[in-house]
Amino acid sequence: MSLIESPFLSLQATTYGGRSLFATGPICVGTLIHTSQAPCAHVVYRDHRKVVCAWCFAQSDAGPLKVVLSGGINSAHTSGPGGSGERFCSVICKDLWLAEGTRGDGIRGKIHTAVEAGVRRMNKAKLRSPDSAHPPQESDLTAIPADVRTQGGLDAAWAAAAAKSDAEIAQLNEMELEIMRFVCSGLVQMYLLRNESPAMIINAQQSSLSQASILNLQENELPHTGQRPYILDSHIRIHSFLRCALNLGRRDSAAMFGIGDAVGGQKAGGWIRAILSRDAANAFGIRQASPDTAPEHVAANELDSHEESDMVGWGLWVDASFFNHSCSPNIKKVRIGRTLQFYTTEAVQLGEELCISYVDLEPCDSEEIASAEVNVKQAGDARRKLLSNSWFFACRCPRCQLDQGLRIATSQSTGI
Repeated sequence: MSLIESPFLSLQATTYGGRSLFATGPICVGTLIHTSQAPCAHVVYRDHRKVVCAWCFAQSDAGPLKVVLSGGINSAHTSGPGGSGERFCSVICKDLWLAEGTRGDGIRGKIHTAVEAGVRRMNKAKLRSPDSAHPPQESDLTAIPADVRTQGGLDAAWAAAAAKSDAEIAQLNEMELEIMRFVCSGLVQMYLLRNESPAMIINAQQSSLSQASILNLQENELPHTGQRPYILDSHIRIHSFLRCALNLGRRDSAAMFGIGDAVGGQKAGGWIRAILSRDAANAFGIRQASPDTAPEHVAANELDSHEESDMVGWGLWVDASFFNHSCSPNIKKVRIGRTLQFYTTEAVQLGEELCISYVDLEPCDSEEIASAEVNVKQAGDARRKLLSNSWFFACRCPRCQLDQGLRIATSQSTGI
């Protein structure tokens, strides 16, 4: 089965390395060419959980959402502000969330309960010994040794972590707690892929998710560690925390943590490491939809802006990650509830690569920059630096080639 299903496109190898999506025929402007049904891993930031729907990610501008999950899987609808737990924009979203939670014998709830108990243990340990329990912050961490900045070195570090017996639960800082919950969401999906039989998949959305394994994505562990050396220790702490918090069966624990009788070529660190190594450069931010992202506006020339709203979380939509970047994209991404929809913003020809933009394409306004050419050059340099630092590639799209040609010409004429 193909990793992405659509009559408008196909996943193919590129001439410059890797894979990308290409048009299988001419496509008119404004055509919906693909819908990615749901994230296989996601998290909403703690500060936004009271105002962001746990199912469709709709954000309330009028304060905390009123429909609250205040009990277990069979809890009644709560229409007031009281209670605790997940919040929803409607009873319908709450019912959909509850229905999904019944899959895999309630594995999502089991992991959630265990993790929250682990967080309480962590906080109690911090109170008992506040100095020793304080997790290191990014600014406290020095660069990792050069011999670890290789795939072999990373493998060895993870093997040592997987073999270690943790006496106490690891201390996580606030961002690590967010990442840990993101990982738990991915663990649920991987557990379901492994343990659900085809007969248990009851609808088209679940069927499409059966091919949306996180493992189908490119792992970026090595370049990510090279850019952010502190991330290795951070990820190993998250792995350690979850090993202490989760107590599943032997077979599933071996797969999740990459210990014991894990088989099939799985790396040390297991599913947890697999999710963490694919988060960087594959995830999409979850942002509040703005009026100009409604479907009737997708053919407009105003392409994705990363400043249209605050990011309230992030997620992995596996098939959506196969869209490569261009600074002159011909596809616009629109989030509708849990789905990501992709529309053409111009007419596309047979065999043309289908690309979205990963970054804000608008050049910076600055009174200090008198020359429009220099403005374009600086905006292009900043854009390419962001792509290199966050997505680990040097952009050579037609727009960047034009920008760099302009930079050479401008440098020759101005001495810059």
